Amino acid sequence: MGQTFRATSQHWMSVPSAATNEELLQRSVADPEAYGVFYDRQFDQIFGWFLLRTFAAEVAADLTAETFAAALGSVHRFSPHKGEAGAWLQAIANNQLRHWLRRQRVAGRSRAQLGMHMHSSFDDDDFDLVDARLALVNHIGPLHQAVDRLSPQLREAVLLRVVEELSYAEIAERLDTTVGAARVRVSRALAELTEALS
Repeated sequence: MGQTFRATSQHWMSVPSAATNEELLQRSVADPEAYGVFYDRQFDQIFGWFLLRTFAAEVAADLTAETFAAALGSVHRFSPHKGEAGAWLQAIANNQLRHWLRRQRVAGRSRAQLGMHMHSSFDDDDFDLVDARLALVNHIGPLHQAVDRLSPQLREAVLLRVVEELSYAEIAERLDTTVGAARVRVSRALAELTEALS
């Protein structure tokens, strides 16, 4: 957990600048410089993705580093026939975030059992929301159809929570209901969407 930084690579002399990401990954098995180019191209997107989900630059930097390390460790298994390089890397990032969320949950429960109350920027609702987003991330087309099939009350509640990222208090105020009722609506909507796409 050190200082946030990015190790940039300004001159990758042996790698053609026109090489696709898929070609870079295939070359990375024997040519570390190719992976360096791939890293430079993808860093901002992966770091930004983690930052939007953890709200902590240091955590996002650590998870980004772990993602690229895991990708490098499995680059010999990458095949462009199975999908694009960006999607392959994003799947690894999804797994890293899931692992981090699980570690945070376990640590939180352990602290609670020991009577240690430490501030965290995440609560259980945030964990559930991130899990739901990750579970639905590869189903964008069917997701729109599933959202359309929700009742108007559930649809409005879940869109306010997932798309506009409002707190439950803000959703309750917007929908003229209680915080408890807002939580129930969002929870039911996410459950119905997950079931529809499973």
